[in-house]
Amino acid sequence: MFSVIGLRKVAEVSIVQTEEEFWKRFEHYRRHFDSSTNELERAHGEVDLRLVEAIEKVIQPILGPSGFNGEPWHQNLDFYGDGVRSLEVDSTRFVSAVITPLHATLGGEHERFSILIEYYRNFTDEPLQKVGVLALFAPRILMMQSLVAVLEHA
Repeated sequence: MFSVIGLRKVAEVSIVQTEEEFWKRFEHYRRHFDSSTNELERAHGEVDLRLVEAIEKVIQPILGPSGFNGEPWHQNLDFYGDGVRSLEVDSTRFVSAVITPLHATLGGEHERFSILIEYYRNFTDEPLQKVGVLALFAPRILMMQSLVAVLEHA
């Protein structure tokens, strides 16, 4: 069962009211990476790919593979070099039990990375209806107030 109090046992939790406030804080918390050389960019890309795999190891046993054909979640595999792994999830089927194990992947070589999770109400229909956004950082969790009730029932 999800609880904000339970999350506070693993990280500092910040809850914001609006999406605008979320993105301001996200940019403030997000770490930046030096990709000024091909070697640095390549090394960062390899660490990024290992985080992609770690995320899949957490979620796939519970929810199956990432995808857009009725699956409850999708991991964006684009590589921008910004250290942000991005997930889009069905708010009615993405279980809150994966949040703490996902947060745990942000240790060691992934400590400077973040996992951004955007929750949608109608995940299989266009246009998508965003419910809220949550971000995992090694020392903290940032989330919109609109997700608290959703996660308590997920």
